[in-house]
Amino acid sequence: LVVLLTVLALPRVVHAQSSVFIEDLTWEEVAAALKAGKTTALIYTGGAEQNGPHLAFGKHNAVARSLSERIAKELGNALVYPTMPFAPTSDPSVRAGLMEFPGTIHVSEQAYGLIARDVALSAIGTGFKNVLLMSDHGGGGQEALKRVALELDGLYKPKGIRVVYIP
Repeated sequence: LVVLLTVLALPRVVHAQSSVFIEDLTWEEVAAALKAGKTTALIYTGGAEQNGPHLAFGKHNAVARSLSERIAKELGNALVYPTMPFAPTSDPSVRAGLMEFPGTIHVSEQAYGLIARDVALSAIGTGFKNVLLMSDHGGGGQEALKRVALELDGLYKPKGIRVVYIP
């Protein structure tokens, strides 16, 4: 019985030590990471749009996940929030721009900003002292992330918490 319990617990311990992704961790592991000095939350957004006939719609999400992991590991004090998979693209009521391509997913600039704001507030509520907002999607959404960072940084900087937009 002891051997079985040890074997069942082993993947969790090994996995927790190697992952910087909050979605891979339990709440206890996130709390332990905060106590161990993981003070930075990285919120990196992607998108679902065409990237030519040779690339899948999830390219931005794959790049965001890969780069956010690398950034978090190089920083050494960061955990990564789940990639936001949608971004502003173009008006879905008009089949123009990126919406000409079947499969493109659009969220409004307002909705995108509100989601980014709520995720950042969640990170602050969790106890992170630095919240970094960035996006792999070069078009829409950049201004929304910038606005969210400026607003929240203004509110929380006096409390020793920084919210930064990284273009």
